[in-house]
Amino acid sequence: MIVGLSIGAALLTALATFVTSSVRWHRSLTIRAEGLEVARTVWGVLEEELGAARQGRDWAVDSAGGLDLRAFRGFGRVCPGPGGGGLTVAFRGERLPEPTRDSALVLREDGEWTSAPIVSVTSTSGPSGCAVRAGESALRVVGLPEAGPAAVLVRFFERGSYHLADLAFRYRRGGGGRQPLTSERIGSGSGFSVAGDALEVTLEVLSPDSGSAKVFVWRAGERALLP
Repeated sequence: MIVGLSIGAALLTALATFVTSSVRWHRSLTIRAEGLEVARTVWGVLEEELGAARQGRDWAVDSAGGLDLRAFRGFGRVCPGPGGGGLTVAFRGERLPEPTRDSALVLREDGEWTSAPIVSVTSTSGPSGCAVRAGESALRVVGLPEAGPAAVLVRFFERGSYHLADLAFRYRRGGGGRQPLTSERIGSGSGFSVAGDALEVTLEVLSPDSGSAKVFVWRAGERALLP
């Protein structure tokens, strides 16, 4: 009986040790996966936002360390159409322009860009000569300037800023609050800087189980290498 109890106790101890190790291993994998997901979210969002943006004109790192930018949401080819304080465009983008949150940059035939507010946006079937392609929508945008050289392209954007603050990657639209885009795993060693004409991002991803951190450095336009 004593031998049997001893063997049973040893087996239970081994089983408990195995279960504990498995739980710790699973938690470690989960924490690592969450950390990598935080890094991928930062890279993915900024790569998308900065793909067609130029430093100084479209984005800058402010004195508080935030990334201020024109977040482009779509573009429109200018079509022939009536006047009346607006332009008709064949629009393509991630969402339709909204007058309450968006503005526009208008490219003219002379190569100059002009910024303009948006008063209203309405869908239209498009006038004769406006060939709407697959994935495009014909829109009548009131508020865009018509005087001067003819407009050929319109880029629609919203003013916003990204922040690595309060343990998360956050976005602020206009003067609103900073909304988190990731879980709270970002350390105080994270930040934005300018390297030549490119944005450089230093990301410190915290590990809550050990108190340690992984540091990643990525420059816009380069491939992000994650372990």
